[in-house]
Amino acid sequence: GGEPRLGAAVPLLRAALKLTRRASRRRAPHQPDHRAVAAEPSPVKRLTVADLAAVVELQTAVTAGLPAGFIWPRTEQTLRGYLDGTLGAAYGIAEGDALVAVSLLRVPGSEHPLAGPRFRLVPEADWPRHACFLENTMVLPAARGRGYQRTLVGTRVAHAASAGMRWACAGIAL
Repeated sequence: GGEPRLGAAVPLLRAALKLTRRASRRRAPHQPDHRAVAAEPSPVKRLTVADLAAVVELQTAVTAGLPAGFIWPRTEQTLRGYLDGTLGAAYGIAEGDALVAVSLLRVPGSEHPLAGPRFRLVPEADWPRHACFLENTMVLPAARGRGYQRTLVGTRVAHAASAGMRWACAGIAL
């Protein structure tokens, strides 16, 4: 797989404030709110190892028609690390019994600190233990346009803040 080469890092407080402001903006009556397409979206839930097969199935469905290398799919072993909490956390949204969105948060720990080149905006002292990564988010095509990605970003930022992270980073592999 590739390593993040381009990316952004923002202090968690600023990221949380931006999400709050965006969520509280009101739309003019003539502007449709695409986030409201689903009348009652299922709540976000923290995924566990018991959800591994559903996560793999969703990843396969999302990446099936994409050109090779367009998305860096995670191996089952890596996904298991998010699902069991070793590498961070995995969150999902279900419609009925079907998982339709999944999102990963890389949270460093004492046994798994961040490695590799740090993002320039993150102070060196914060890099190995106080910077987290907003990793893959995948939403099934039929469930897009319902605000699930935004909801999962907010959930991950809240998790990161509660885990003592000071920075939320996101990057792309080239």
